[in-house]
Amino acid sequence: MFAEGNGKTFLRGILFFIIIGTLPFYMMGFYVLANGGNSSSEAETTLTADATLTPLGADVSSTPTQTPSATSNATATDVDPLQPTPFQFIPPTRFPTSTPTLVPTNTPVPTNTPLPTAIGDRDGDGVLDNVDSCPDTAGTQSNGCPVPDRDGDGVPDSSDQCPDRSGLVSLNGCPADSDNDGILDDRDSCPNQAGIPLLDGCPDGDDDGDGVTNTVDACPNTAGTTTDGCPDSDNDGVRDSADACPNTFGDGADGCPIDTDGDGVPDSSDACPNTSGDGTDGCPIDGDADSDSVNDSVDACPNTAGAGADGCPIDSDNDTVYNLQDTCPNTAGAGTDGCPIDTDSDGVNNLQDSCPNTFGEGADGCPLPEGTEEA
Repeated sequence: MFAEGNGKTFLRGILFFIIIGTLPFYMMGFYVLANGGNSSSEAETTLTADATLTPLGADVSSTPTQTPSATSNATATDVDPLQPTPFQFIPPTRFPTSTPTLVPTNTPVPTNTPLPTAIGDRDGDGVLDNVDSCPDTAGTQSNGCPVPDRDGDGVPDSSDQCPDRSGLVSLNGCPADSDNDGILDDRDSCPNQAGIPLLDGCPDGDDDGDGVTNTVDACPNTAGTTTDGCPDSDNDGVRDSADACPNTFGDGADGCPIDTDGDGVPDSSDACPNTSGDGTDGCPIDGDADSDSVNDSVDACPNTAGAGADGCPIDSDNDTVYNLQDTCPNTAGAGTDGCPIDTDSDGVNNLQDSCPNTFGEGADGCPLPEGTEEA
């Protein structure tokens, strides 16, 4: 009995291994049947490259990926049937002659990575280009840029007193003033001659030589005495072209004398400039006994009319006829009108005629002695 039990166990073990060994073939057969193993159609596996090539060293913009499309390309081939044996498992009689190879899609492909390059210093200022704010211009600042100097005179803008005008280092960046006229040389048309701003630094002339320079001379070609360089004949400070009384000194704005009270006596000579008067001094006449227009209060001869400033008579020809009554004030005459009289008509005025009533040929108006010839 023991021997019979051991034999069954042995056979069972063999069957188990046979089943385990042929199980893959069953699964493959089922796979072929499930995917149309009897079809005679051909399937192709096509690989499509969908990649963009990027030059070495450049930025990588895409990753090439192969997208396969897998189809079955299997054909069934008949095999010789196996003869069954008591201990043999008969596999399926149809096997695929080719097995498709599946390639996973979206498989990462290494990207192009640029090779590291050395960092340079194009402007040679000691600051590497990757941190140099001015990589093409040498500079002394920590950022690689030059110190700002707008006018390029070598004086930094921060200490340049004339940052937009090229100047000298010794003058803090400002131009020189060679002629010391207050106009810097870069804007001075005559940098070596002192001048004035009106003439861009050039000197002012005096063409008429009156001491008034051309730029302020109202009459630059005519010498004058006024402050504006024009002629003034009466020297009253008003040039002739604007003087209403060019030959009479006047203190008025128009160059004429001022007569505030309008009495005909200029204020400069009027003892009463604000009161109109008939007197020669411009004052009213309170009393004039001799009617000589000289107020009695100042008339040295109040009772005798006189043409003198003191109110006294004047006898210019000393003929005892005062000028006011003398018809010939400058010729002595015996006439009551102050004019000469020649009673004997000998041509000698009675005042000088020694023989006023006797005609005479002598210089004294008398007859010549007998035998004497007239000279």
